[in-house]
Amino acid sequence: MINAGVYLDATQLDVSGVYLEAVKNLAFPSSPSSNAKRGSFAGNVITVGGMRSYKIVTEWFIIGTTASDLASKRETLMGTIGTIISQGSAIFKMTKANGKVVQIEVVNAKVTGDISADSPFASKILIEFESEYPLLTSDTITDEDAYIFQGGGMAIPMAIPMDMGVGGANELTVTNNGNFEAYPTFTFNAPLSFATLKNVTTDKIINVNYTLSGSDYIVVDTYNRTALLYSGSTIGVNALQYITGDFWSIAKGANLIRLGSAVYDAGAKCTIAFRDSYLGV
Repeated sequence: MINAGVYLDATQLDVSGVYLEAVKNLAFPSSPSSNAKRGSFAGNVITVGGMRSYKIVTEWFIIGTTASDLASKRETLMGTIGTIISQGSAIFKMTKANGKVVQIEVVNAKVTGDISADSPFASKILIEFESEYPLLTSDTITDEDAYIFQGGGMAIPMAIPMDMGVGGANELTVTNNGNFEAYPTFTFNAPLSFATLKNVTTDKIINVNYTLSGSDYIVVDTYNRTALLYSGSTIGVNALQYITGDFWSIAKGANLIRLGSAVYDAGAKCTIAFRDSYLGV
């Protein structure tokens, strides 16, 4: 299932004599469902909780030319894994048999494995990675610009036969090539006034109840459900008070997107950035 090319950040793990034999889902992503249906202090229903963690197990087989070589290779591998703990996190990346490169940010690791006198030149190691993010994603980011949608209309005098289609311009189609919904980041760039961004495919919409001018922009992270305003000397200030609607995701496959604004300006746009997302290995 796994091709050569397994990395932890920029360090390749499957070097000569070190082989990744298997990758297993030790635990599917967990969801804080017990809190999902509780109301807030004002009686409002809280949005259903999303998946929040992931565990993945890798099985390794290490072969040494000598007992000393085996020990050195084990020390090197474990030392690399130890960087996760020392620096806080690292990107685990691998190439699947179908050629897709997937990755996940891991924040901790547990290593088990022994050297046996019966096999002094080879050993197996299990490495359990923990991640705070619930999905494997593509190693490349897709980013697309949505411009203000202009609805259809009818010319006067009207043509016969009359076209009853909705019409419109500046619709954007983005495609999630994974097998699960992707959590995008939206960057709303001025000039925009009370912007709306709709995923027509899923019928979800997010609203920015604010007028962006000059070099203003607001960044919305749909997974972490944050909104940050950048305006002049205002750098990364919480802007959730301006956000209503849904922190919507990108469904697998093609998604039709529309950006709206109270005032039309051809230079206004929203940049949609995401990674193809995969549930399980």
